[in-house]
Amino acid sequence: MLAHNAESSGNEVIVKILNLEPLSASCEVFALKELTQVQQDEHNAKSPWSDQLVLFIKSGFVKDHAGNKWGVIVMRKQPGQQLSQMAEWITGTPEFKRHMVNTVYERTLQKIYDLVEKKGLVHVDFGPTNILVDHDGCYLIDFGAPSVYHIKGTKPTFEEFERWYKIRWGFLWGSVLQEI
Repeated sequence: MLAHNAESSGNEVIVKILNLEPLSASCEVFALKELTQVQQDEHNAKSPWSDQLVLFIKSGFVKDHAGNKWGVIVMRKQPGQQLSQMAEWITGTPEFKRHMVNTVYERTLQKIYDLVEKKGLVHVDFGPTNILVDHDGCYLIDFGAPSVYHIKGTKPTFEEFERWYKIRWGFLWGSVLQEI
């Protein structure tokens, strides 16, 4: 992957090497493929994913010189940066920062619930380091274990989900909320 401060055209890919020993190692591949399907299904429709690039993901295995098998994920790099790194955040007033956080809250809530509804998956690690933002939108990252879970049983209503999300948001974004 390119260094964080490298000039880029936005078309880079990330190659991620996974240790296959934990049984949860394939979770990220599965979750990203499900997310890709959601995005492709709604690419031209008005949806919570309309500001997200359609992902592509390829996965497979490689063996090292000692014969050990490793998982490999190749995916498109998402645009944006962490909210705290944006110039607008650094120079913004507390009022403007609250507006930015509220915008990220709303967009991420809708995106995560959309994934719950369509695929029965819930992204639980939507803290400040796992959401990238730019002037066009916000982008969820880190779909590996333990960030994504299958919902067992009945899927929650939007209202039920939002109650849980609001509590989880307070926990994950607490330090940011205290700052503003």
